[in-house]
Amino acid sequence: MPAWEIFVAGCVGAMAPEVVRLYRLRNYAQVHVRHIRRYILVSVLFVALGGAVAVLLEANSLHAAFYMGASLPALVSAAGGQKLRRPPTKPVERSADHTLPPFGLRSYLGALFYPD
Repeated sequence: MPAWEIFVAGCVGAMAPEVVRLYRLRNYAQVHVRHIRRYILVSVLFVALGGAVAVLLEANSLHAAFYMGASLPALVSAAGGQKLRRPPTKPVERSADHTLPPFGLRSYLGALFYPD
């Protein structure tokens, strides 16, 4: 399958979530797009990224390329949403140890047979 077909299918997939979002906003007259040029530029770059992801991940069908493009918002938000957190301090670890009930075979079997 030619790479350009995979690229186009990925682009269409990347457009799908945005089309759905704009369709949901159709009834809101108060919604104003203040920076239409920036919005269009970012949308075009995002669609091109969807096609590039489909090609780079070597989609083996048009359906797979479409889904790779459609899942791009989840991939971007997962990659960009990671915050670096410091490891817990010793007092936090000690207090967490005291709040948990003791774990053993009886509590394990009880959770298997009598889940809350």
